[in-house]
Amino acid sequence: MADTLTGTRLGPYELRALLGSGGMGSVYRGYDPALDREVAIKVIGGAAMLPDALARFRREARLAAALRHPNIVHVYSFGEAGGRLYMVQELLPGPSLADLLRRNRRPMPPARVRALVGQLASALDYAHAQGVVHRDVKPGNALFNAAGSLVLTDFGLARDARLHQAATGAGLVMGTPGYIAPEQAVGSGGVTKGADIYALGVVLFELLTGRLPFVAETPMGVVLKHLYDDPPPPSTLRPDLPPAVDAVVLRAMRKEVSARFPSAGALAAALDAAWPDQARRSVARSRPAASASIAARASTRPAPRKAMRARAIGEHESVPARRSPNTPERRERQPSPAGAVRAPRRATIPDQARPRSTAPAARAPATPAYGGLWPLRVGLLTACIVGILLLVGFGFDQATLTRGWAELLRIVTP
Repeated sequence: MADTLTGTRLGPYELRALLGSGGMGSVYRGYDPALDREVAIKVIGGAAMLPDALARFRREARLAAALRHPNIVHVYSFGEAGGRLYMVQELLPGPSLADLLRRNRRPMPPARVRALVGQLASALDYAHAQGVVHRDVKPGNALFNAAGSLVLTDFGLARDARLHQAATGAGLVMGTPGYIAPEQAVGSGGVTKGADIYALGVVLFELLTGRLPFVAETPMGVVLKHLYDDPPPPSTLRPDLPPAVDAVVLRAMRKEVSARFPSAGALAAALDAAWPDQARRSVARSRPAASASIAARASTRPAPRKAMRARAIGEHESVPARRSPNTPERRERQPSPAGAVRAPRRATIPDQARPRSTAPAARAPATPAYGGLWPLRVGLLTACIVGILLLVGFGFDQATLTRGWAELLRIVTP
């Protein structure tokens, strides 16, 4: 209808600018002087003042005013002035989700899609818990508020399921063809929350692909496709989508109400599980590889010096002791005479096993020089040779052996 109300008043409210208009009326940016705030004012009048339209408008105001949820538009008041009905509600700066879809030419990232669907699902679950079925869920009825959250609006076709009566006449179809559920296309009177879940599935399809699942030359052609055709998997239009996301959309848009998700929240939860962020998937995939890399680095890392020393102590009988600053240097070892047998080296205690003491280290006893041992060794070698000669020369009888060992003992004993 023509804008003849801008600059006028409806009751205590000022109408400052026209925001939009449709068959049911117009929406204005208004001002509430009592509370000093801007509001949105929905007005119907003229040809829209039919009994059914008036009843529907009053029902919308009553149902929306009873809902208090951050993702559902807040209704402040309802009234009549100058032969027109008006409803005052919170002002949403927008844009609408439909505007966002028109502007967005790139596929939405998973986090963005999940957030939008999650907010709509939260609003629908709350409304369904209060017995309210929206019956017109679509991007054009979802607007962003000043905080950037999505808010469900326009409860003009909403039905109060608690009244157990149709809000529209029998066989009368009401809704938007592109988002209408099959059972709603047959008759809008007895639809349940399943119709809203179906419409949310259509919105999800559009968010994923940028287009509606069913397109036809006429609105009735679209409605017939909702009735009889299966929707295409979204991945046929967006190949990067995982099959699990296809399954979520196709289940939400099943023809049978019982085959759909039991709630809008269940749909949002299934989407969250089916399509996590790319970052989370890459982190999950990299965890096993990172663990293997760490294990490989640990296996190839050189052993600590103390561990190598401990292994060396276990493999060898002894290791040379570390010289402390208080220990004097040992004398140079003199070369052993030819044929001499070296004395066994005395085992030393590893550094780790030594008790630490603050007292100065005692001087280690000097090792006897090899020169003082060679006469004894030569004597032993000679005695052995003599004994062998005695045994060979005199035979192996008892008496000869006795004399040989006696002679050996006499030679060795000082």
